Amino acid sequence: MTTLNRLFSQRTLVFYILAITSAISLLVWMTACQSKAEGEPVSGDDPVAVQMAPVSRVTDSQPIWVSGVISGKEEAKLSFKTGGIIRDIPVSEGQTVKKGQLLATLDLTEIGALAVQADEMVQKAERDLQRAEKLYRDSVITREQIENARTGYTVAQKNRDIAGFNREYSEIRAPFSGKVLVKLMAKGELAGPGAPVLILSSSDAGNWILKTGITDQDWVRISVGLKAQVIPDATKDTLQARVTSVSDGVSPVSGLISAELTLDQPKSKLASGLFASAKILTGTSSFLAVPIEALVEGNQNDAFVYTVSDGKAVRIPVQVAYLAGNQAVIRKGLEGVSEVVTRGSAFLTGGIPVQVNN
Repeated sequence: MTTLNRLFSQRTLVFYILAITSAISLLVWMTACQSKAEGEPVSGDDPVAVQMAPVSRVTDSQPIWVSGVISGKEEAKLSFKTGGIIRDIPVSEGQTVKKGQLLATLDLTEIGALAVQADEMVQKAERDLQRAEKLYRDSVITREQIENARTGYTVAQKNRDIAGFNREYSEIRAPFSGKVLVKLMAKGELAGPGAPVLILSSSDAGNWILKTGITDQDWVRISVGLKAQVIPDATKDTLQARVTSVSDGVSPVSGLISAELTLDQPKSKLASGLFASAKILTGTSSFLAVPIEALVEGNQNDAFVYTVSDGKAVRIPVQVAYLAGNQAVIRKGLEGVSEVVTRGSAFLTGGIPVQVNN
């Protein structure tokens, strides 16, 4: 009985081994057949089986979405030309002011004294010049001495002009009508030369703008005059606007190109510094498009597609504008190409033989 059981077990083991071997062989054969059907070359001499799809032309009005900050069209940080103690700031934050209105003044004790000193120096230099001219006519002094006296008089006059200019700009007046956004200093503080004291922003209707940045890909699609819709994060209102300025240089800080959108007399309440998004309507344009599966080796907006010429694969670099559903809209690279490889493109290299199975 033991011998029969042992014999039965050996036959069963052999049967299982043969069955497993047959299954593995069948699986390898099926994988090889499937690989060849899907485009993987079985040998170096066999062409890769591929499928192709036509390059289509689409008409689209893809908008440009941006975000930025709302502010007055004119916005200035106002400061004194010279330093000194602030005597008065007769305005408050949020106050509306008129062009030319007095906004802040310095204590003129020191600046006034310098102006008087400069005026006295002019009078002294004038007297010195008159005496020098009389002595020169009497041949008492040399020509060099009379020229030095004249130079001293001229320098004294220029110093008086400087003192007068500094005294004039020891007060701040509104350069345009608008609203005081921020008071950075208060009465009695020491203001340095050029240190901001007030921030003034224009607030007239039609003077609100959205400052934003656009990518270089969107820069080629945008132009002054395009309509836009601005949506402030605070109000969620849709405000009509238009593109009024587009820079021709890239910011070294952000890597974006600056642009401005002017709002068309918004009725809703706005404030400088509000964040907002905007949709710029670029109009209808015609583009070439391919199925997304035709793209290989994508890197941001750069990718490759394959086409077939004389039975061989041709590798073509393209620039992708954007994706729309299952289509990739191509900005550049497909000129003169009517079909691209879709299925099997991942197994291709430039110049490899291919067999089109559509």
